[in-house]
Amino acid sequence: MNRPSSLRAIDLRAFDEPVDRRAARAFFDSDDPAVVQVEDQVMARHRRLRVLAIVSFAVCLIGIVLWSSLPEDGDDRLAFTLTFGGLLGAVTSFVELRRSSAPRAYQVARFASDNGFAFSYLQDSAGYEGMRFVNGEHHQRWLTVNGRVGGKPVEFGNLTFALNRTRRLGYIAMRLPAHLPTMLITARSNPLLTLALPEYPARENLVDVGAGRRFRVYASAGAEHVVRALCTPEAVTVLAALAKRYTIEIAGDVLFLYRRGDAVTARGRRWKEQIEDVEALARVLDSSQVWPIMRAQSSRFLRSLPAMRQHFVTRSPIAMALIIVAVVVLVAVAFALLVV
Repeated sequence: MNRPSSLRAIDLRAFDEPVDRRAARAFFDSDDPAVVQVEDQVMARHRRLRVLAIVSFAVCLIGIVLWSSLPEDGDDRLAFTLTFGGLLGAVTSFVELRRSSAPRAYQVARFASDNGFAFSYLQDSAGYEGMRFVNGEHHQRWLTVNGRVGGKPVEFGNLTFALNRTRRLGYIAMRLPAHLPTMLITARSNPLLTLALPEYPARENLVDVGAGRRFRVYASAGAEHVVRALCTPEAVTVLAALAKRYTIEIAGDVLFLYRRGDAVTARGRRWKEQIEDVEALARVLDSSQVWPIMRAQSSRFLRSLPAMRQHFVTRSPIAMALIIVAVVVLVAVAFALLVV
């Protein structure tokens, strides 16, 4: 997507300037249960990453020692795997450690204040009717940032909930001028490759909007004319770019952008990207002819639409990918040991 300059001047100094350590410590200096819970989650993730970094560094050292002790004509595949695999794990853990620390959470709060947004440590409820908010239980929205972007009320947050296991994702919720039929927009048609959906719609709900293979739109039967009115050529261009990073859902009068990584981070580049995404989306929505069409519908139109038939996705694509990688690594290590 060809990004125009941001309509809103975003102050990113909170992420670029050195962190005031005293202010960062005071950020969590509270007996408020919500603040304590956020601190516990941040610190728990910090401890897991620290353990992973130590283990990865140890594996890297073992690989280096093994490599240095090999004879000149020895097979170095195992040593190579341990050395560079451990190095990659250690570097990744170190980078994530810096991003997940308490000072980074403080930076988000400062960023919100600098830009006139409202910040909340924790919202102990689902708060919305989107698919990710009504499936599962124990929904909590972490480090939420609320404000107006592109003229629309928008909330950025990180959502955790329980559905067979604890799940976490980032979301952006944009309030719309009126209710629309439920829609799902995704770049993939294979349920095992979904970005952030617990359920996947049936092909019978697929609506052709002229997007080709760039993305797919699903909606209830009877709402096709509304979907096509929304998906103008300009909107198709914007949605095609967004579908590469988000799963998009419209539920009632809220449009959701879901992503697997956190939406609320201490990365200025991600904030700039997300705000530009929301502004581009707001522009095409403002110029859309879907709103006069919805005003012309009877009051019973939305209630009369049948629910989309959906399949529950029981497999996590990331978990499956990790299992496959682990099996490949184990086979490679076993083969290297047998050869040695």
